[in-house]
Amino acid sequence: ELRAGTYDAGKHKARSFVKFIGLLDNGGSGQDIVSATFKLRNWYSGSCASSTIRISRIAQTWTVGDLTWGNQPTVTSTGSSTFSQAFGYSASCDAGGNQAAWDATAIVQAWANGSANYGIRVAADNEASNATWRKYRSSEHSNTDTRPRMAVTYNSYPSTATAPAPAGAVTNGGVKYVNKKTFNVSSVVKDPDGGAVKGLFNVSGPAGSWSNLAGTAVSSGGTSVRSYTLNTDGTYTTTVRAPKTPLG
Repeated sequence: ELRAGTYDAGKHKARSFVKFIGLLDNGGSGQDIVSATFKLRNWYSGSCASSTIRISRIAQTWTVGDLTWGNQPTVTSTGSSTFSQAFGYSASCDAGGNQAAWDATAIVQAWANGSANYGIRVAADNEASNATWRKYRSSEHSNTDTRPRMAVTYNSYPSTATAPAPAGAVTNGGVKYVNKKTFNVSSVVKDPDGGAVKGLFNVSGPAGSWSNLAGTAVSSGGTSVRSYTLNTDGTYTTTVRAPKTPLG
């Protein structure tokens, strides 16, 4: 089982260290973490009193066999999160135990951004208060539904859109020429998660400048198209990108 806090005013103190193997072990690859919730089944508490239990991102490697009170991995306060409610002491606070849940969005985002995933430390803020005493189910418990969980909602950043291609253009000296004032420009856009995506087109030149002109919404790998109407002749520059947020 996992434990946190104290039951005898700090004479004995407990902290727990948890790592989800395979969760961004090698750093992220461009995920935007929309939300992440770290959940532990709190099956026993020393009382029904609320007391702050904090999760913190571990900042160095560790192994279970090497853990002692005098040999703990360091943690960073950046992105730490707290949960205070106690479960499992009596019927007044759910004798059957319940889920303790921490907002771990900032921690998982740090992993997605490239920080090494060394796991999470669970510890009481006030390790001299008996109100902090908690026992949680571990990954070794026979009931898989009560084991530690990390629920993550994420959005992968779309791949780089292909260069915008004006329909009917003729290339001369590396410059594309179009002899129409109204014409379509297209780009292939991809979403690593396989969702719908669209191009956002920018254009600037003698007639003015426009940004984030929405192209057609397409499935990942499809061609997004935007119509331009440019009433002034001249040289224009156009670019395109795929938006980070998936389409509804």
